[in-house]
Amino acid sequence: MIDRSLIERHAAQAWPAAEAVEQDGWLLRRTPGVSRRRSNSAVPYGTAVAPRASLARVEEFYAARDLPAVVQVAPAEDHVALDALLADRGYRRAAPTLVCTAVTDEVVITSCPAGPLEVGLAEHPARAWLDAFVDLDGHDGSRSVADRVLVHVPGPAAYLSATHEGRVVGIGLFVAAPGCAGVFCMATHPDHRRRGVATALLHVGARWAAARGAGTLYLQVEEDNGPARRLYEGLGFRVSHSYHYRIRSCLGCGCESPSICRLLSHSRLLVAVRGGGSLDSPRVAEPRGEHTDDRPKPRPGSRRRRRDRPAPGAGLRRSAHQGAPGRRGQGRRRDRLHPAPR
Repeated sequence: MIDRSLIERHAAQAWPAAEAVEQDGWLLRRTPGVSRRRSNSAVPYGTAVAPRASLARVEEFYAARDLPAVVQVAPAEDHVALDALLADRGYRRAAPTLVCTAVTDEVVITSCPAGPLEVGLAEHPARAWLDAFVDLDGHDGSRSVADRVLVHVPGPAAYLSATHEGRVVGIGLFVAAPGCAGVFCMATHPDHRRRGVATALLHVGARWAAARGAGTLYLQVEEDNGPARRLYEGLGFRVSHSYHYRIRSCLGCGCESPSICRLLSHSRLLVAVRGGGSLDSPRVAEPRGEHTDDRPKPRPGSRRRRRDRPAPGAGLRRSAHQGAPGRRGQGRRRDRLHPAPR
C-alpha cells in the first residue's frame, strides 16, 4: 500500500485551491467564494513541521485574508504534537474523517454491477455533470465548488455518471496520481439508494484507474457515515489513517469570522464610550421611553402634562377669539398635531 503522507499530498493536489502557498512545511490554501474547509485550510506537508515556530505564520496568512485559521491535521496519527498544541490554543476539533484504501484489482472484482444502470465516463467536466453534482451533493455551496474547484481538477481524471431511464441518479470522480487514484464526489439520488448505483460507479472507475497504472484506490469518509463505511468495507476498503480539522475562534468570542469579530468589538467599544463603561463591563443604554435625564420623576398617581399637547380648553379659547373654526381650520389643526410620517 502507498504511504499515508503521500496519499495526503495526492489528495491535496486533486482538490485544487485558487491560492496555494507552500511555506515552512505547510500548504496554505484559499479559494474565494468556496466555504468548504478543504479549500480554505492549512495542511502540514510531511512530519518535519515545527508547529510552535510556524503556526503564527499560518494564522497571519488567514488573518490577512479575513478568514479563520483552519488546520487539517492529516494524517492525524503523524501529527499528535501539532494537534495537542492546537487544542491548547483553543482550536476546536471538527469533521473527523477516515481515509480508506483498497487494491484496485480487488475493487474491480467485488464491485461487479447488477441492474439496468448505464455508467458514462468523461475525462473532462461537462456542464451536465457539474449540474448533477449540484443537485446530488447535498451540501451548501455546491455551485461554487463545481464552478471554482471541480472545473480545475488536474488530469488524468474520470467524471462518472450513472443514469436510469435517462436520468442521472449517481455521480463520482476519480483522480489518478502515480501509483494510486483518489475517489471523490460520490453521491446517489435518495430515490435510488441501495440499488447498486455506487457499486456500479466504483466498478467503472476502478477499471479506469487500473488501466492507468493506479494499483491503489483511496477515499475519504466521515466517521459517522455508517452506510457509506459499510459499503466501502464490503468492496475491500480498509482504514489507512484519519484526519480532522482544528478551527480557531476569534478573540475568544466563539465566532469563526475575523470581520464579524472586529464588528462586534467595534460595537462594544461604542457602547462603552457612549455609556461611560469599559470594554469588559459595558454600560447598556436604557430602553427608549424610560426616564434617562436628571429631571424629577412624577409621583405615583400624579399626572404630568406633555408640553407638546395643548391644555384642556385651548381649542375653545381659540374659537371664542377667532370665531368657530370651519372644516378647513380643523383640518389644519389635525395636520399640525399629527404630522405625516417622513
